[in-house]
Amino acid sequence: MLTEARRRYNEGGAVPYNLRTPEEIGGFFDGLELVEPGLVSLTRWRFEATPFSTPDEVDGFCAVGRKP
Repeated sequence: MLTEARRRYNEGGAVPYNLRTPEEIGGFFDGLELVEPGLVSLTRWRFEATPFSTPDEVDGFCAVGRKP
């Protein structure tokens, strides 16, 4: 279903939307040193405890890399 939605979105003339696995995203950081916590779900990037509930993980990933 998600693949079909992406196909229809891309056919609409919009900026193409490409789904990637965490491993594929990690490839963009080859040769770089990842800053802690590394490649993680968006809601886990430098997460700080709050009095509210822990946010759910999402299917979006992020990282910050620097030249060693």
